[in-house]
Amino acid sequence: MKVLCLSDLHFRSEAVVDIIDHGRLSPFMASVTGLVSDLSPDAVVVTGDTVCAEQVRLLSALWAKLIPDGIPVITSLGNHEFWGRTFEVTLNKLKEQICENKNVFYLDNIGSVEIGGVNFVSIDDSYHQFEPWQMEKFKKEIDKGFPIIVCLHVPLFEQ
Repeated sequence: MKVLCLSDLHFRSEAVVDIIDHGRLSPFMASVTGLVSDLSPDAVVVTGDTVCAEQVRLLSALWAKLIPDGIPVITSLGNHEFWGRTFEVTLNKLKEQICENKNVFYLDNIGSVEIGGVNFVSIDDSYHQFEPWQMEKFKKEIDKGFPIIVCLHVPLFEQ
């Protein structure tokens, strides 16, 4: 499976409105669509800081404009999507969009999704600290027996 991972896109608010309302791509958004076209991935994983908190409600419409129909978009949020809002309000904005596009999966709401024999799993890692309940949840995902792609906004690393 060929997976394209995008993170920290930080799309400008006016660029998001321009593409959704007028079909106009900013140069940066055009480079993203070009990358998707050139690579022809089986899935696109987006790991946060895509839009500001006020535009979380527009994510499904944004993916419909940027990613060709038929390519699954697996999304987990970053800190920018939550700024100035409670987790509950932001997650409710995602829930409102779930039915709009059957190829878009919001891991912050569903935790994981299996596509093409691969399990995509999100774990909240805002502070590089994983709580025991998160590790238990992750162990249950491992027990499913599929290869796993862990979708984190802040990748784990050692210096």
